[in-house]
Amino acid sequence: MGNLTLTFLPPQNWQDFEKFVRGVVDVIWKQEGWQNYGRPGQDQTGIDLYGYDEQGRFTTIQCKKKNITNSKGKLLTKSLLTKQSIAGEIESAEKVSEPKIERLIFATTSSRDINVHNDIRIINSKSIKYNQFTVVVWFWEDFQVLIEKHIEIMYWYYSDVLDKIHQYDKNIHILTMLRQAFTRPAFSRQIRREESGGDFIQAIKNTME
Repeated sequence: MGNLTLTFLPPQNWQDFEKFVRGVVDVIWKQEGWQNYGRPGQDQTGIDLYGYDEQGRFTTIQCKKKNITNSKGKLLTKSLLTKQSIAGEIESAEKVSEPKIERLIFATTSSRDINVHNDIRIINSKSIKYNQFTVVVWFWEDFQVLIEKHIEIMYWYYSDVLDKIHQYDKNIHILTMLRQAFTRPAFSRQIRREESGGDFIQAIKNTME
């Protein structure tokens, strides 16, 4: 049996989300000197975190805590990360000149949105042309993958989820499988003279597997 994909909900406030993103980059880009930029209330010029990525590029991250549901609790069909907000943050980040930013990441709790992907693709085509920094968006689905790949992140931020997993009872699982296996129709049907018993033999093989 394969492992089921777990659903990890994003942090409830922007402070915790920023801490979470810092923890993620500390894990995936170890020893790259990641730092929080300034403190709340200061002009951060579109930067929450800065450091170097796996290719040694000076990288800045802007954390965007966005709702994933509407006021009625239904999942939103598009991201709240808008083209205008992205353009504004890029303009602020362009003020940083020393060292020169090579990559700007928008880390958001929003779900993937094809419109945002299209906007970023157009922005990057111009950035490459004029030798400016490239832009990347990490949606919450991307963080889900990172959580599943790195057990450290899971233990640091989702220990409550792991506790619930530990309530899983393997004995109940095995007994349920056995009950399902021995209720095959071939076991409850009588074998008559005109039948070869082939279904019964096959049911035994399936049960053993």
